[in-house]
Amino acid sequence: EVACRVAARICREGISPSGLFWADYVPAVVDTPNITFPNPMAKDRGAYGSGWLSTPTWVHSRTIADACGHLAAMIRLRREAGVEAPAEWAEALNKNLWTALDLQLENGSYGQYYDAVRRKVVKEDGCGGLLWIPALLSALELRIGAESLRARIIPSVMRAGAAYAPYVEREYIWGAPEDNDSPTSEDGMNA
Repeated sequence: EVACRVAARICREGISPSGLFWADYVPAVVDTPNITFPNPMAKDRGAYGSGWLSTPTWVHSRTIADACGHLAAMIRLRREAGVEAPAEWAEALNKNLWTALDLQLENGSYGQYYDAVRRKVVKEDGCGGLLWIPALLSALELRIGAESLRARIIPSVMRAGAAYAPYVEREYIWGAPEDNDSPTSEDGMNA
């Protein structure tokens, strides 16, 4: 239930102007059962932000795609338990998916960094967008979004598979962590 409350809050409040989730949440005040205190991490920023990226309006494709994949998994688990997920979950997922599809590059990649306010890819190179493939396929399986959205998913992931295949075949996958442009263990997990 705590996870469900967190998901509901992020789906309600954590959507950027572009339709993508923001990458992190840092409250101005930390409220614990024992004490309430100002959060020193929150200085000079809004509650929702860019994660590890230094540009406040940028978000990382892997972070957002990963969030969408987990949200789709939560919707699936609720359905399997015979409980429909809140409509705001599907709406938030739908917004993110439309944006990812709209921002997909000509070469099929989903890009590495997005400007979450201006709704554009600001860094193309990298393999962080690999996780859009399972996120989109999960949403398709769950029948999230309008038929017009679902009709775009298979062609999109086929183009993405072709774009990322050379990286996988060369075993040189990089860009999964927000703060690193070289191969890491996270890249292997994504692939």
